[in-house]
Amino acid sequence: MPLWLKLIAGSAFFVLAIWAGLAILRGLANPGPDRDGSETVDVEAEDVRYRCGVCGLEIRMTRAPADDAKPPRHCMEEMEPVDAAANQ
Repeated sequence: MPLWLKLIAGSAFFVLAIWAGLAILRGLANPGPDRDGSETVDVEAEDVRYRCGVCGLEIRMTRAPADDAKPPRHCMEEMEPVDAAANQ
């Protein structure tokens, strides 16, 4: 392969790599879509808690989806609701 062809191919690959890298960095630098908070509700005052039946992890929900009341999943299973009054 002649030297001039290697230089052209190498330059084209370099420009393509720089272009792809900058496109990835631009995508990471842009903020995500705006969320107005209408799709979630504040449940912190209600003290909603769930426990994983497999490993015992317990979480307290502070925000929950407004349209879907399914419990969160952990260890590939749905978590069980916990009575907060029984823990105190």
